[in-house]
Amino acid sequence: VFLTLNHYDKIKERSFTSTKLPAVQDGNDLVINWKVNPNAASGDGTLVLIAEGPGGDDIPILVAGKLFSTAVNIGGDIKENVTTFSSDDYYSSQTAFIVQFDLSCNSVPLRDVKLRAVVEYEGEEVVSTPVGVFDDKYIASW
Repeated sequence: VFLTLNHYDKIKERSFTSTKLPAVQDGNDLVINWKVNPNAASGDGTLVLIAEGPGGDDIPILVAGKLFSTAVNIGGDIKENVTTFSSDDYYSSQTAFIVQFDLSCNSVPLRDVKLRAVVEYEGEEVVSTPVGVFDDKYIASW
């Protein structure tokens, strides 16, 4: 059993799922610990309970003969706290840059966000690198 967060993209005229959380058995109960995934798409969406078929296809779960779903709106302002470091050795021909930051929304730390750092210089992309994650901290270096 899964709880999915579904959206409709009006521009592309298609539906998509931005988050899919599995239920975990706790004694005789199935429990879904719902936290907003920081990678979930913002805006209007629908929470839907589903099962997954053997081929990976979604099977809607009916409650009292009706699809179990509820409308939601995912939003909030993301705040960032950034610290930067760079090498400053006068005799070196290269410089290393490190950016460490944390993200929060409504004073709640955002964890496990999937990010890439894109570095630009004079409007041109210089490098694109994955961002590392450690607890509530994110680190990018180049």
